Amino acid sequence: MGEMILSPEMLAVFLLVAVAGSVILYLVANRKWGYTKKRERELEEQPSLLRMGKKGKK
Repeated sequence: MGEMILSPEMLAVFLLVAVAGSVILYLVANRKWGYTKKRERELEEQPSLLRMGKKGKK
């Protein structure tokens, strides 16, 4: 009881890989689905569901 499963060096490498993977995933996802001026224009051009009637007509 009380034995270390991972050495401190391996734990540091594991944490470094996990943080680097999270940063890469965030950057890729933000580039693909993130907020841009082009996306803002697309959203403004979409008809608002609030302005439409129940059947999707104005």
